[in-house]
Amino acid sequence: MISIIGGGPVGSYLASLLAPKRQVAVFEEHDAVGLPVQCTGITTQALAKVLNIRRQFLVNKVTASKIFAPNGKHIHVKLKNPNFIIDRTKFDRYVAEKAQEKGVKYYLGHKYKNCTRKNGKFELHFQDKHKPFQTDILVGADGPFSPVAKTTGLWKNRKMAVGVQARMSVDADPQTVEFYVGKGYFAWVVPESDKVGRVGTISYAKPNDVFKSFLKRRRLERCKIREYQSGVVPLHDPKIKTQGKNVYLVGDAATQVKATTFGGIVQGMMAAEELSKAILHNRNYEKLWKKRIGRDLRVGLMMRKKMDKFTDKKYNKLVNLFTQERVRKVLEKRDRDYPTKLMLELLVKEPRILGLLF
Repeated sequence: MISIIGGGPVGSYLASLLAPKRQVAVFEEHDAVGLPVQCTGITTQALAKVLNIRRQFLVNKVTASKIFAPNGKHIHVKLKNPNFIIDRTKFDRYVAEKAQEKGVKYYLGHKYKNCTRKNGKFELHFQDKHKPFQTDILVGADGPFSPVAKTTGLWKNRKMAVGVQARMSVDADPQTVEFYVGKGYFAWVVPESDKVGRVGTISYAKPNDVFKSFLKRRRLERCKIREYQSGVVPLHDPKIKTQGKNVYLVGDAATQVKATTFGGIVQGMMAAEELSKAILHNRNYEKLWKKRIGRDLRVGLMMRKKMDKFTDKKYNKLVNLFTQERVRKVLEKRDRDYPTKLMLELLVKEPRILGLLF
């Protein structure tokens, strides 16, 4: 028996990969899969390499992006590969339904508390008087604060960022996503349509103040807010252990998140594919996932640490360098999910970027 704590897309995707050959159970703390929403819901074409994109959860496609500097200047990038705007609730439920079709058993309203080891197995304990559950293998797909990591000796203090987002009534170009960079924050306006957008910020400190300040800057403070959403995102830490004796971490629980934009859906699902191989074929999980996505995550972390030290003046210089046609063309053809290739090409086209970073 394999037990996965967390019914998000990473946990459910892993379950669907394991189910044909192993008995799998997923334990989700909430009473419904996909709620609450704690994600912007924008992904690159890399998602299509993991699973089929369905109309039932696809909200919009964007074919361009604008990157704004603190001084208001921006670069307009036409995307060779359109980005997907997805409905996270419908997306999460779609992935879970695929897992259930393969025989995965879901236990909703089961908030993991701790576990004990008995006779070579785990006995899982849950809050609210749910019965203990025995399992051979335990997987934590349970988010940045991973209770599984904390109760199995895999926890390591990690740095967190807080995202605040609202679905708002805004006038927006439905084909263009907007990104804003500045000292201490990263922000976005992601269009669902020409009338509704997802507006948000992510920062290490004072997230609500940062969000309100951005609304004023974008002159959106009087727009109708339809729904508030927020969530915590871990900064990638390559030193965190992601496996122990019959216990594994994946997704946000393993800090498998792009440090540049704080997105992690694709990276978590790629890691889930490697974890399924490790479990089914008795291979080393850490070696597998680090070989596939480890370098890109490390490069993204390096870029984030440098960018966290940027002043607004440096961000203005960076965006100004990006306005050059030779640099813009690199941004147009390279997905941000692969920062290693992106950074190498950018440095070849414009060596002065290296001077800003170092």
